[in-house]
Amino acid sequence: MDRQHQQQAQPTSAGHATQRGSDSLTLQAGRQLRWPLGALRTLLEGQRGAGLATAEREFTERAIAELLRAERAATDLIRWSTPRELRPSRCKLSQLAFSLSSALDKPERRRCRFVIENGDSSVMTDGSLLVEGITRVIELTLESSDDVHDELMVHTHADEQWATISLINARPRREINAGQHLAESILQRDLVALGGRSSLRNAGERRCLVLSLPLGDSRLTLSQRAARPQLLATGGAA
Repeated sequence: MDRQHQQQAQPTSAGHATQRGSDSLTLQAGRQLRWPLGALRTLLEGQRGAGLATAEREFTERAIAELLRAERAATDLIRWSTPRELRPSRCKLSQLAFSLSSALDKPERRRCRFVIENGDSSVMTDGSLLVEGITRVIELTLESSDDVHDELMVHTHADEQWATISLINARPRREINAGQHLAESILQRDLVALGGRSSLRNAGERRCLVLSLPLGDSRLTLSQRAARPQLLATGGAA
């Protein structure tokens, strides 16, 4: 390799090394935060039935909720720095919607309105990974709302090439916070790896996040095609 090529290669190698180092630090930070937070939350949960006074019980419940929120944020850091291996299999839009509804806690589920169109349309995707990512985005979207009665619509649709899952906010479009941005970035990364894409649109004045996946097997990645024969034998995705 001549000197010019060496000079061009060095910044690229340094950039990759910096990225790997950053991801490693993020992973370590996420783990170091999640473990003690989880331990403290478990300890407080054990105090719920300990005959606490009303004020102490309310404080304990608020503390548990805040610890759970912080624990989930630490988990997001880990998910960002260590992408999971894809395990694609065939599933229907209706199955993804049902799995998504089941994954939400009851308070969030009550605030979501599911509108299922073209539910029998099938996609080749990692259903559990997709549901995990969408669930996290929904949780943070509802959490950031000022009105606890705000709803979010989950709308499925399909045309000749693409199946879509749209998340439509009940409130006008606005800037998202850092936690939402990270969750949506993780979801977008996983969608791209699955041959899909995400985009932002306006639904009137509402914020609409559209998640698109290719129908059938038409746009599987090479890694998906290689993994498909073994993974299809293991069962459903969601």
